[in-house]
Amino acid sequence: MAFASADGAVPMPRDWLERVQRPETEAELEAVRRAVQRGQPFGSEAWQERTAKKLHLEYTLHKRGRPKKESDG
Repeated sequence: MAFASADGAVPMPRDWLERVQRPETEAELEAVRRAVQRGQPFGSEAWQERTAKKLHLEYTLHKRGRPKKESDG
C-alpha cells in the first residue's frame, strides 16, 4: 500500500498500524495544539521553516508579541 506525498507515492511503512495507534506524548500533543492555534505548519523544524517560507507564514513561527528590549548592562 502507498500514500501520496508532494513528491509522489511513498511506500507505506510496515509498522504503519502500530504508528497510528500509538498514543501521543504530551510534547507531541502540545506541538499539534501550538500548530493549530498559531496556524503554523506542523512537522520537523526544517520542514516547518521551508513550508512557512514557501507559504509566507514565517510570522507563525515567531513568539507572539513585541520582542523584549535588551538591557545595556
